[in-house]
Amino acid sequence: MGNTAPKRRVRKQVKHYETNAIELCDYLGIEHDTVEQLQFHAPLSKKQEMFCNDYENDIIVYGGQVGSGKTQVSILRMLIGVMTDPNYAACITRESKVQLKGSGAIFPTATKVFEHAANASTNKLELAWSFPEGQEIKALHLWDNQNDYQGQQNTAYYCDEATQCKEEDVIYLLSRLRSRAKMPHQLILATNPLYDSFIRIWLEKAGYLDEEGFCKPDMDSVPVYMARVNGEWEFRKNWEDLEEEFGEDTANDAYSFVFYSAGVDDNPYIRRYLPDYIRKLDNLPDLEKRMLRHGCWYAKPEASGWFKESWVKVIEPSQVPLGLKTVRCYDIAATLPDKEVNKNPDWTRGVKAAYDKETGIFYVLDMVSERNRPAVIQKLIEDTAQKDGKGVYVGLPKDPGAGAIESLANKIARLAKLGFRTLVSKTRKSKFERAEGFLIAAQNGTVCLVKGDWNKTFIDEWQGYDGTNSRSKKDDIVDSTADCYNHLINAMFVPTVTYNKTRAQQMKGSTLI
Repeated sequence: MGNTAPKRRVRKQVKHYETNAIELCDYLGIEHDTVEQLQFHAPLSKKQEMFCNDYENDIIVYGGQVGSGKTQVSILRMLIGVMTDPNYAACITRESKVQLKGSGAIFPTATKVFEHAANASTNKLELAWSFPEGQEIKALHLWDNQNDYQGQQNTAYYCDEATQCKEEDVIYLLSRLRSRAKMPHQLILATNPLYDSFIRIWLEKAGYLDEEGFCKPDMDSVPVYMARVNGEWEFRKNWEDLEEEFGEDTANDAYSFVFYSAGVDDNPYIRRYLPDYIRKLDNLPDLEKRMLRHGCWYAKPEASGWFKESWVKVIEPSQVPLGLKTVRCYDIAATLPDKEVNKNPDWTRGVKAAYDKETGIFYVLDMVSERNRPAVIQKLIEDTAQKDGKGVYVGLPKDPGAGAIESLANKIARLAKLGFRTLVSKTRKSKFERAEGFLIAAQNGTVCLVKGDWNKTFIDEWQGYDGTNSRSKKDDIVDSTADCYNHLINAMFVPTVTYNKTRAQQMKGSTLI
């Protein structure tokens, strides 16, 4: 990993089979009665052949469309590794454990192949396979699970449905690639298109996507180089370009990267045995068809119906009526970005909004954002409250846990001491239940956004919202906006009482009602 232009030889090479799986069984040296288990692997298309034989590149992205056989050919690569190298060790990853074990998921699918083709012993509790000569393959999830990866020595990681995972989790796997195997260390990312994903950003920066979001034919399967520069990934077509622009040290630490854009047309098994599947893909709605059938990475979830940019009206600050009840609600995170471990942590977002009961219009007025330590976040909240004025309520989330409750009480006390009033946002409801009111208002055309440089970030996150709790998507803006809406629609606000010091002294012990 990290050398300039690696020259690697593969001990076994997968051929381009045009007939049936019998040839594959002969090639791998396994019994012909295994053919039913391997049938979905053969015949192989040219694209599948290229993927299976790629032992040159450090990071490989395969897929782009459904039906490409990405799960099956990934299993085939692992099977070849087991039969090629007695020291081979691999790990299959998904975002969650449930996704590994479900019907049709990669664990039960791989189990059928490994047990029949390589005499594997399966540990269903640990989600692992062991092979007669000592080779090992495990299946692990990535959800807050980095401790399970520490100390591992793996030849390859296969990240299934990689767009559902966080970038920092996937990058962390690179640091775990080490083993005694003679085969090269590689990170394999199998995926379908998703606009709101780090892989789309990678492919875009690497030059694989055209202006419409499809893979450029002249770039398909062409390797490039990627390197970390000041915490960001930079892509160049040649190692020499990296060296010239960023220096030899940066270039020497670069990874070779390649994208194989594949779909149902690159999967002979589906074309031959499952023609109805292709027909179903061709009859999908336009958005899903562009994403899943044709592999468009720019097909935005906007068309899914949860939120559309066209539903909201962007207005000038002067168009907001005076005297409206106003709140600024926060979704709080207190993690500092780390170049190596967590480059893209959650944001602290503070959305400011007002509601006009007479017209039913919900106004989104402003948004502040920060990623930093707790002390910096606290200062942001207090400084922003000073700028907003004491007429604006401050909404704070009530998260579970003793530490979170204590932190909330401290924030409320500090704000009260400064003369600001707070509202507590309960987080026990599901994200969709919290967001439902705002989504309905947006669909009804009763949401206005005050023009600002934060508008695009705000709209992009809402357009990517699909009602789920996926860790691969940010929802800080969704939560803070939803809390604003729910407070303004449902909360009872204490009226503001104004008086001067002299009048208060004159009242002495009188009770103010």
